[in-house]
Amino acid sequence: MIKYKDRNGEVITGTSLQLLLEALRDGSRFGAEQTLEEYLKETAERVREYNGLEWEVRTDSYENFVADLEKAGYWQRI
Repeated sequence: MIKYKDRNGEVITGTSLQLLLEALRDGSRFGAEQTLEEYLKETAERVREYNGLEWEVRTDSYENFVADLEKAGYWQRI
């Protein structure tokens, strides 16, 4: 089981990175109607803008996306 805790203390889990990210999307009021790829792109942009990042959150793979969210301080693995 893969587990991450976000800044608000919410725990997101999945048995794979895809299922983890689908759980993140499905719990979002913004992304429930989007494809996973659409959700990742929009979330990447929001995280970049919200955190004032000078680098892009990568969406080319689930591994890179998850790693970049952790690097940005969005969540941490538990």
